[in-house]
Parts: sequence; C-alpha cells; structure tokens
Amino acid sequence: MQIPATTLSWDASLASNSSNLRSNIEPELDDPAIASAVLSLSPAITTSPLTYEPPARSAVQEVQAWLSRSEDTVSKLMARNFSSSGNTSRLTGLGGALLERFASSASDFKQSVVNFVPKNNATAALTGLSQAALANVGSNASAEVALNIRTRSGTVVSLVLTNQSTGLGVEIHSSRPLSSAERQALTQLAGGFEKAVQSITAEPPRMDIADLGAYDSSVLSSIALSAKVDRKGEKVLLEFRAEDGLRSLQLQTPTDQIDLKLDLGNPAMWGPAAQREQSIARYLGQIEQAGQRGQASAEWIASVQDAFSALQHSYGSSTGSTSVATPLLTGLADFDLHIQTSAQAPNPLRPDELDRFDYRTRQSTQTSGPADQPDSIRQLQTSALKASFHSALTSAGPPTLSSEKNSQNYLYTQVDDQAHSEVALRFERDATTEANGQKSAHQSTHVQKYEFAVQVEERTTPKDFYVQQNLIEHLLDFQQQPSFDIADRAEKDRLRSTGIQAILLETDPARLAEQLR
Repeated sequence: MQIPATTLSWDASLASNSSNLRSNIEPELDDPAIASAVLSLSPAITTSPLTYEPPARSAVQEVQAWLSRSEDTVSKLMARNFSSSGNTSRLTGLGGALLERFASSASDFKQSVVNFVPKNNATAALTGLSQAALANVGSNASAEVALNIRTRSGTVVSLVLTNQSTGLGVEIHSSRPLSSAERQALTQLAGGFEKAVQSITAEPPRMDIADLGAYDSSVLSSIALSAKVDRKGEKVLLEFRAEDGLRSLQLQTPTDQIDLKLDLGNPAMWGPAAQREQSIARYLGQIEQAGQRGQASAEWIASVQDAFSALQHSYGSSTGSTSVATPLLTGLADFDLHIQTSAQAPNPLRPDELDRFDYRTRQSTQTSGPADQPDSIRQLQTSALKASFHSALTSAGPPTLSSEKNSQNYLYTQVDDQAHSEVALRFERDATTEANGQKSAHQSTHVQKYEFAVQVEERTTPKDFYVQQNLIEHLLDFQQQPSFDIADRAEKDRLRSTGIQAILLETDPARLAEQLR
C-alpha cells in the first residue's frame, strides 16, 4: 500500500460538479511546510496526478493526513489497521513491528495518521489544519501503551502506541546508539510486547504479560509497561515493571484496584514447573473463592487471576542447587497480592452499611545459611478477606434501595476470613532434622435481614479449623525414593504433590478438615 505524498485526492461522487472530476491531482506547492504532511481527501481513488483547480462549489470532505511519506512495514501496517475500529484492531501488530525494526535498523521512528474535516478545501488551509491535527494525535486517546526499556549499559529505549477515533500514532526512541546484542534483545521482546498490547486492549481485558517479563536479563536491566485504555467510558490503568529481583503489577479502574508484587531474591527456593503449576492452580482457586464469598465482580476476579498467573510465569527456573526441602515448599517466588474495591453506600436509610471488598494473600520465605543449602527455612502463607454486600430477599443480585420503606427488604452480609500456613525446616550436614507444619482457617459470616426497613433477623456463623503436622517422614520418603525408571519417577512425583498439598494455604475450614481424613 503506497501513501501518496502531498496529494489531494477528490472523489467524484461527492463533488457538486461530478461530471468534471475524472482523476486525482498533485498541485505545485511552493511552501516547504506543505511538504511535511501527506494529505488525501477520503475516500480517495489513486490515478495519475493532473493539475486541477477544484470547483468553487465542491463539497467539503474528510481529509486524511500522514506525518511522513514512507514505504516501511510499520506505516503499511498502520494504513491497513486504520481502516478498522476499536483499540485491539487498530494496534494489532504495531508493537511487535516497532521492536522488530531493530533487526535491520537502530534509528528512531515516528509516524501518525489522522482523519479530520476542514472548513474548506483550500490547499494552504488543509496543510495548516493537517499539521495541527497530527500534533493532536493522542490528546484524546482511547488507548495509549508505553514501553520503556533500560539496557545494562544505561541506554533507554522508549516506545509509545496511541489510538483515538480519528487518529493513530507510533513512536520509538533510543537515548543513544544500541549494540548488536541490545538490538537482538529488543527484537526478542517483540512477541511478548505484542501479546501484552493485544491482551490489555481486549474486551474484557486480560493480562498476557508473562513473555514480556521473561526478557534477556544479561543485556536488559529493566522493563516498564504502562497503559491507559478507555473501557465502557471508564479509564483502565495498567503499570507493569520487571527488573532484577522484582516483578510488580498494578491494575486500576475508577472503583477497583489490583496490586501485586513478586520478590525474586531467593531463586533457590523455586520449584520445578509441575510443582509451581500445582501451587498456582491452588491460589487461582482461592482467589475465585474469595470473590464468590465477597460477591466481587466475576470479570474483575478473572483479571486478578490473569495477573497472578502472568507474574508467576514471568520468571525463570531455580538457579543453583535445589533445596532438599523443595517438596515442602510452594515452589513459587514470594509474593504480595492485594485486591480492593471502593466502598459504596447504596442504602440512603443506612449509609453506614457499605458494599466493599478487600482481599490480601501473601507468601514470605526466610532462610539462614547458604542460599542453595540453607540451615533452616521458614515459609509463611497468609490470606485475609473483609467484604460486605447487600442482596435482595426474593431475587438474585443487589436490591434497589431508596428512602421508601417498601424498598427496604434485603440481606446485609459481612464476611471476615483469615487463613495461614507455616512450615519450619531445619538441616544439619545436609540431613533434615525438623519438618513441622501448621495450618489454620477461620471464616465468619454475619447476616442481617430487613423487611420494610425493620431488622427481623441477625445471625453470625463462625467456622474454624487448626492443625499441626510433623512432616519429617514424608520428606524422608521423598528424598529416599529412587528415580531409576518411569514407575520410580511417577512415585516421586506423587510424593512431591502430596507434600505440596500438605503445606499449601487452605482458606476453607471444612476443606482443611477434609484433607486430614
């Protein structure tokens, strides 16, 4: 697809003297400023350029302006995408294509395209208006995605994608020349960045950022991704950062927020892929259960699960010797996940009754002695849920509450849950001398029932369970199990899975009790 330079293309069907229009024009322009923009009056039909004076009574048409004439891959892709609508379609392929430019070119690049309707079709007026319109691309963006990459040498590469209803823009800039290794490392990010852009702008949004976090850390020192996306009239903000020893993600809407941090400072405690997947699956289930207990939006909880899974897949395998205690650890990097929604007061007669959701789950690991063969390990997992919500007596969902007493028929539920799991391990001369675990789960549900604004019932339902375990025999069984053939390895995998099950956090007291039967 070729973008014509300084060309005004007229559509005969839209001109008042349509019988006189037969081809496009390329006027002679003396003003050098005019050559800086590429113009077309759309819809355009590209034919041989001819000198032409537009009719005095021609219709004013929508104009398309390009920042520069170019036959490069990114500009062609922009021209194709600009005919579509929606953030995902408009930005498809652009992020990856910009980074892939480093395979053949290390130069900065900037391009934008905009549609606008001028007051008249005078050439000089069009040129000035097009320059102003191009300068405003991004001022009313429905999606803006920025990626900042810092290399080990200190070079900073910045990339921005911008989409709005009438314009599309891209830009990439490097603070100084890049080495061949840096160019290669940036090119390798293309697929991960493209996945991230497509997932963030999807409907509903997702968090496919794991590949972006798995960058070449020998060449690159940090990656920072930020996005602002309009969704159903509300701004969704995303911040993701990956650097030595850290992954962090924040997702925010006007009413909800996710904060997730990973501490990658102790890779010797990470487990093999199968062990990590088992632990991730358990935590994803607990996030979903917390959402159900607290009546959080299912779509929002799905975003939380996406974020947790993405970050836990964004770092590599264990480095150095794996600890002999791995089967009694989660195998995950330490993390801190906090989800919260803004408190709402939907009942005008009882403004102290708030709808809210606040959930936090964490893991921390402490060791003494050498990192890959410690003298002791203590791993703690905790979770806490505080939520409250209104529900109708006779139908699903929230009630419609007003100052009228006949609207005041509802249940008001308050949830207060805590859970914890702790494992303590000691070693002497590479032998395990102590392996103790303890787990607890507490749930409290307080329900008030109102009929015609009068409280008719109130009840609190507590559930608790606590257990202590000596895990030394299980750990010794695992360590002594041979791995000579398929049957041996299958039995070792079973012992590993059983050990993980014994120490993973459990938030439901009933299920915790069930595990011991």
